[in-house]
Amino acid sequence: MKINKKALSLLLAAVLLFICIPVMADGGTGPIVKVVREPFLEITGMFFEDQCRTINGRIVVETGPADGNGFFDGVTGEAIVVPGEYDYAPGFSEEGFCMVGKGEWPIIKWGFVDIDGQLVLPCEYDDAWYFSEGVAAVKKDGKWGFSDTGGQLMIPCEYDDTSVFFGGFCSVQSGGKWGAIDKDGQTAVPFEYDKIDVFYDGYARVQKNTKWGFVNETGELVIPCLYDYVDIFSEGLAYVRQGDWATGKRGVINMGGQMIIPVEYDDVGYFREGFAPVLKDGKWGFMNTDGQFVIPGEYHSTYGFGEGLAAVEKDGKWGFINTGGQLVIPRDYDGACAFEEGLARVNKDGQYGYINKAGKIVIPCEYDFILDLDKNTELFFVEKNGKWGGIDKNGKLIVPFDYNSVETGYYNSKTRVIKNGKYGALNDGGKLTVPCEYQMISFFRNNLAPAYKNDKGGCIHINGDVIIPIKYQAVAYAGTVGELSYYWVQQDGKWGIISVDLSRLPIQFGKVSGGEALSITDARLVLQFLVGKITLTPEQQDLANVSGSEKVSITDARLILQKLVGKLETFPRTSM
Repeated sequence: MKINKKALSLLLAAVLLFICIPVMADGGTGPIVKVVREPFLEITGMFFEDQCRTINGRIVVETGPADGNGFFDGVTGEAIVVPGEYDYAPGFSEEGFCMVGKGEWPIIKWGFVDIDGQLVLPCEYDDAWYFSEGVAAVKKDGKWGFSDTGGQLMIPCEYDDTSVFFGGFCSVQSGGKWGAIDKDGQTAVPFEYDKIDVFYDGYARVQKNTKWGFVNETGELVIPCLYDYVDIFSEGLAYVRQGDWATGKRGVINMGGQMIIPVEYDDVGYFREGFAPVLKDGKWGFMNTDGQFVIPGEYHSTYGFGEGLAAVEKDGKWGFINTGGQLVIPRDYDGACAFEEGLARVNKDGQYGYINKAGKIVIPCEYDFILDLDKNTELFFVEKNGKWGGIDKNGKLIVPFDYNSVETGYYNSKTRVIKNGKYGALNDGGKLTVPCEYQMISFFRNNLAPAYKNDKGGCIHINGDVIIPIKYQAVAYAGTVGELSYYWVQQDGKWGIISVDLSRLPIQFGKVSGGEALSITDARLVLQFLVGKITLTPEQQDLANVSGSEKVSITDARLILQKLVGKLETFPRTSM
């Protein structure tokens, strides 16, 4: 039978997902990779990716102290701060300003430049703090004041010490006592405290005569300074302690200062799902937010509640109780963690596995170690007999035990694997798409990662394609602006700039449920991604006859592939 445009789109998605053939995201003719600037900058010190940051939409590259504290535009290579112009330049803040200093330590005069390198505060201050909430603390003649981003001194230099603005207020010291001011320089908290913290949820911790309490934003002491320690308020509750850290007693108060958990416990955990673990005489129990002791203290260890169940240990064995205190999963395990997404890691006899909330073993305790669920592949990576592989939530082996190590979770990067000392990478389906042949693969961003082979660096795509040739001394990801990612590359000792057009890279489809066939539901998810991005010609719409069913079989997908050979790359993207 003939299939319509929508049906063929679904089948194309199935083909691409199953056999991992990349589809170019753009039918344009321009280069994917472009040399923006030939090598021009010699950096004598080590150069790392963390010297490249995106601030207010602009990529800024720092050369570091060894090269004169210079800053460059990561896209054009133009100097923002010329190396050597200042003796000190610690780096740009997130608000787009950089402290700069002139002189020799300890006599340095400080000022600020903006993201364009323009001097907004002259180098005339004895000390300074970074801009926070549009205000910078500056020190002159032994006193602190505050400047705005235009370089105007908005609060005179009259304070002995200071912190930074947070939530519209700043803690400052005058006459040996601390208080707080607003951005108009008006006193918000009177100067009568030995210490004062920043405001969280309208309350700030204050210390007076070694005891702690709380003030509100009008400066009122709402909770007297009675405690040897207080934590900040979270969800209306704060932990307090009387006595020293080792032997003191702990409790919990609310924002009205009322005692929720009396200060009589050796330890108190955080409230989770309305319950907090409390320790007394070596035994853990649970109290609710009304201060009621709802689960008696009989356990030696606990992680608190998660998803309605709490892992508890008694006499060296772990199980799980419900919020009524009933033991619903027997204490059969040597260790257990809290439930996440319906599963909890457990270990028995030195081997790790997972159970569900019914206590059923879904992944047997037969692995030497199990990493947390990898969000990219939705797999658990497990170690067995010195080798690593990947299993799904049902315990099915997806990634074979071929690897010496696995690296997951960094910067939302793709999953990297190491075999015989060489790096490779898995796509989101858990398939090895980048072979283990690289000395090093850095973090993936936008499906691209710097990679090294034979002491030369370039950039690879998660499908295994080499995007930037492996020929440079070093490669560093600088940042992304719109559809262009920028990489700084070193050649003959100097650094240049290369851009990669992300709109023209292979489209990477998302994860599907797996199995021998692609469900219609999964296909529709892919189709949602394709809508408006791929245009089919009438000829392409009539390429295939299929058996027709609720699922697309592997056989049908291969038949379609055979008819599409040489045509896949002609599917242009019509819009982004």
